[in-house]
Amino acid sequence: MPDVPESVLYIIEKLNKANFQAFAVGGCIRDRMLGIDPKDWDVCSSATPEEALRVFADDRIIPTGIKHGTVTVIARGEPIEVTTFRTDGEYSDSRHPDKVSFIGDLISDLKRRDFTINAMAWSPESGLIDPFGGKEDLSERCIRCVGDPEIRFREDVLRVIRGLRFSSSLGFSIEENTAQALRNAAEMLALLPGERIFPELLGLLSGAGVKRALLDFPEVIAAIIPELRPAFGFRQNAATHIWDVWRHTVESVAAVPPDPLLRLTMLLHDVAKPETCSADQAGTPHFYGHQQAGAQIAAAILERLRTPGVYRDTVPRLIAMHNKLLPDDQKGMRRLLADIGPGLTWQLIAVKRADAQAHAPKARDDRIELIERAQAVLKALLEEGSCFSVKDLKLGGEEIASLGVPKGPRIGRVLKLLLDAVIDEQIENDRDKLVKYAQELINTDQL
Repeated sequence: MPDVPESVLYIIEKLNKANFQAFAVGGCIRDRMLGIDPKDWDVCSSATPEEALRVFADDRIIPTGIKHGTVTVIARGEPIEVTTFRTDGEYSDSRHPDKVSFIGDLISDLKRRDFTINAMAWSPESGLIDPFGGKEDLSERCIRCVGDPEIRFREDVLRVIRGLRFSSSLGFSIEENTAQALRNAAEMLALLPGERIFPELLGLLSGAGVKRALLDFPEVIAAIIPELRPAFGFRQNAATHIWDVWRHTVESVAAVPPDPLLRLTMLLHDVAKPETCSADQAGTPHFYGHQQAGAQIAAAILERLRTPGVYRDTVPRLIAMHNKLLPDDQKGMRRLLADIGPGLTWQLIAVKRADAQAHAPKARDDRIELIERAQAVLKALLEEGSCFSVKDLKLGGEEIASLGVPKGPRIGRVLKLLLDAVIDEQIENDRDKLVKYAQELINTDQL
């Protein structure tokens, strides 16, 4: 275990000098063995919380979770959680132990953890402590529960989605017995509040192994978002598609860049297709209005999951627009930029590209060609500093007022009309020409 931070070594050494056992433990060991820089380091110890407080009396301490045996020590400027070895009681709510018991035994502490790759410990004196084969499972790229997987998932149902998140983010498979127990426990996810599930769902969606996780465990996603269940096996029967709605959805999720917002958009972009399906006289299915209906369904889902505002604001908008034909001319692109701004325009392009890549080959290639043309126009306009918002006009509100327009909403209307004229290429974004055009608007009372 090379490159253990000085802060962690300091804590272990100080506890050892006070005659307590101490080990770095859990995810930090897993990540270091995978060559990943851990986001944080945790230490477990035979010291009770009160004993740990005495050991680190000269350090800054935050009593973050005394009840569950955890204190946070600020060592070398870094916060390190120090937790007492413990065993857990019954999990009556399938999330938290009813009580915890502090013990002096490291192995019993590791035994209560979720997956073998998270149940390893290390110290300078003992080296790696790995009683459940975590190192081998890392080598085999495998997610396996510690002990009986049925018990592990019943204890804490959040482990169901955590298991998929680890599988997706690390690109690991899930061991057969663990996978079956995970499926058996999936419906219990309904017991959890959305704010606990949502970060794990984002981690799952953002992983490189998201495609396999979604295809192999659709029942887990359906337990979280039951609105997606009708998509499973729902055939589209159109020349532009080769997959059912769910497979198309999964392929599009995997095709979009691993930005959590974009991945979530693709997961929900066709959520309304089954309910909006109709067939013409030839029996060809159509999904008229599925974008707008999907945006409404997505908004309700995101509200239920208690997602941050940026997701509730942006994801439904992208879903509502995902079938929108992108303009490949400067005038049309400037109008789109004026309507939704450059940030959302780039996101829309990413969404449409991912959607196209999940179509049948001919439809995919035709759609991507159109997207490429639109993207080239967008890039050129942004590079040249094209005018597509009022703030880009070379004439401001104060100058409009100097032309005799009273301060208030009329100034805003003048600026909007000037912007429309520039976007529609009626006039150039030139101060003198804008002044002249504004005067014409004022004189002809077009406000």
